Amino acid sequence: YLAEPDERMGIRVFFFDEEETGLRGSQAYVREFGVKDLQGVINMELVGIGDKLALWPLKDSAAGTLLSAFESTAAELGFRTARFDKIVTNTADHVSFRQSGLQDCFTVTCVTDRELELAGQYFAALASGASHEVLWGILSQAPIFQHYHQPTDTADRLSAAPLTMVADTIWETILKMQNAL
Repeated sequence: YLAEPDERMGIRVFFFDEEETGLRGSQAYVREFGVKDLQGVINMELVGIGDKLALWPLKDSAAGTLLSAFESTAAELGFRTARFDKIVTNTADHVSFRQSGLQDCFTVTCVTDRELELAGQYFAALASGASHEVLWGILSQAPIFQHYHQPTDTADRLSAAPLTMVADTIWETILKMQNAL
């Protein structure tokens, strides 16, 4: 049996373009439709490799119905999550929604233990005022950034397991939120 979300959920799936050139796609959506009828946004970024879920940018004190449902669902499914309070990459489409007043929004990235280790080094270097070259030197050691925005950034580098982890967590989160209606 495949459960289907109730139409009251109002689920929308977005595929925005021009994220790297100023969030043009997500900003255009927010300008045209606003955020008043949205409960939250889960943005997926770099979800093709890794065995843990990194959620960002989220302070430890961040709260929200969607965030809570996502984190509890991941735990129930046996997936580890980690919060990061800063954006490692340039930006992400959830920012357009947050800037328009929707606070229950975040980006999900799949990571490995190596990325978690390097994230600590990266944020320490960032706090000490390290140069862009030093920061990129740390990031370039992370498996998810080995091919990031390079000609070698191709679909054959993706793995089914992390994609399934993200899809299952999002789907079960939707069903959990529906049951709370």
